[in-house]
Amino acid sequence: MIVAIDVGNTNLRVGVVRGGDVESGRRAATRGNKGAERLAVTLDELLKEDGAALSEVDTIVLASVVPEVSAGLSELAADRGIRLVV
Repeated sequence: MIVAIDVGNTNLRVGVVRGGDVESGRRAATRGNKGAERLAVTLDELLKEDGAALSEVDTIVLASVVPEVSAGLSELAADRGIRLVV
């Protein structure tokens, strides 16, 4: 499963992509979501709302203007063996 993440200064938006189509979209506040562990919890919670889980993600496509969140997502992807496309 592919997860597209758009990180802005106010919100991070998460879209689940399956079969080439964006199936759902969720968002959470960017503030407080900067470390890999916190981002993992947030992403898993958002994905669960759509019947998915972070453990199912094989690729993250990332657009970000917040370097701290980019670094956290990079660490998260490396730790879990998820391909990261920036």
